Amino acid sequence: DSKTKYEESLVMQTEVENLKKEIKTPYTSSCVQHERLVKLIYIHMLGYDATFGVIDAIKFAQQSSLFYKRVGYLVSSLLLNPGREESLLLCCSLQKDLASDSVVEQSMALTAICQLMGKDTISAFLPTIIRKLSHPKEIIRKKAVDVLYQFLREMPEQTHDERYLKALCDPDAGVMISALPIYLK
Repeated sequence: DSKTKYEESLVMQTEVENLKKEIKTPYTSSCVQHERLVKLIYIHMLGYDATFGVIDAIKFAQQSSLFYKRVGYLVSSLLLNPGREESLLLCCSLQKDLASDSVVEQSMALTAICQLMGKDTISAFLPTIIRKLSHPKEIIRKKAVDVLYQFLREMPEQTHDERYLKALCDPDAGVMISALPIYLK
């Protein structure tokens, strides 16, 4: 219950320092790690630097539990900018989740790719994303189109392909609407 910005700053400095110490503690349960990552989200939302927890977020994104994986991807996408070296650590995890049979894992991976991947990693994901344009689930096709639009904004010369016309003729209206910006650009 801070009454001034200065009081809030003092409380947040203490909380950040405590969290930095907690994160260095090895061998903690996933539940405790989850709480720490949620604290990182709050710290970031309040405008304080929370990038000291990026590695833990990346580790959490590699968990097998969908609940923990989602939190790891969320914190990673909040704390990392596209093209940062740490985002390369997520490439293998994202490729694995894209190859998964789980629609939820594929969806999380596509969302994270939109937020995290920059010019240097587009070519690694492009063939997989193009294959996702013909996925049986419309949510995956829509997110694949969203990723392609993001790639188009980063590198227009690499992502121009006639196969995207298929998205404009998709039976799902959401996929068609997502495909429009690609052609209007």
